[in-house]
Amino acid sequence: NSSVEIHNEGLWISSLVEKSSKPDDSKKEDGKDDVSAGSSKKKDLSGYDSDFIPWGAKTRSILYAIVCGEIPDGYGTDRFDFGDAVANQGGHIRCVVTDLRTGEATASSQRAAAMKEQEHANIQEYETKAKKLGAMAQEAEKTCERAESDEKECTTAYEKAKKEVDKANQLKQDFRIKFKNFFNPDGTPVMAAAPADRQKLIQAMARYDDAVKLAESRAKTVEKALNEAKAHSQKMQAAVRQTQKSAASAATTLKKKKALMIE
Repeated sequence: NSSVEIHNEGLWISSLVEKSSKPDDSKKEDGKDDVSAGSSKKKDLSGYDSDFIPWGAKTRSILYAIVCGEIPDGYGTDRFDFGDAVANQGGHIRCVVTDLRTGEATASSQRAAAMKEQEHANIQEYETKAKKLGAMAQEAEKTCERAESDEKECTTAYEKAKKEVDKANQLKQDFRIKFKNFFNPDGTPVMAAAPADRQKLIQAMARYDDAVKLAESRAKTVEKALNEAKAHSQKMQAAVRQTQKSAASAATTLKKKKALMIE
């Protein structure tokens, strides 16, 4: 039902968890697990509830109690859900104690190998992170270039639209100057003109007014697109700076990690 492994660093206690109809009371009322300080608890996929406890006075007391046949308080039935196993076995719990301690030289060697393996794993993780950030920075730069190109196109289109507005106003002004003798100060045709001439003047002024309004409407549309392009370009420039900073930081960290590995 349970097992205890004795390691150089402490005890690893495992217990087979059986399904029980009883509610889970292994947690305190505040919802926190009953895990003592310094211990590490997990449940693996095979159905075992495991707990690693570093060496100390409590650890030695636990091991002594288990060997003597007593389930210690705090690390027995109140920590592991044995289901109906205790009742079915007359109150006994089978426990296998395995001594996996090694000599200090072997333990040191194993720890050094484990640390080296962990360092290699960390280096690979940093390399992956640095590559990912580098790729993100390159993609951000490309997006920023496209945004800047769009902004330039919108700027050119806006300058052209403003010129069209100026041109339309100038044509309207030239027409007013050419036929100033036929218009009142308010822009209406003089009453002395013949009805047919007055109608032609009104139609001509309407065409020039429409041309000015159309040019101004186009200019406003292009100006709106230009403002949006500028905002997008500024946003992408900020994103490029941030991703470049993150990529540079990751590359520097990776370089330092590799240097420490060599040392």
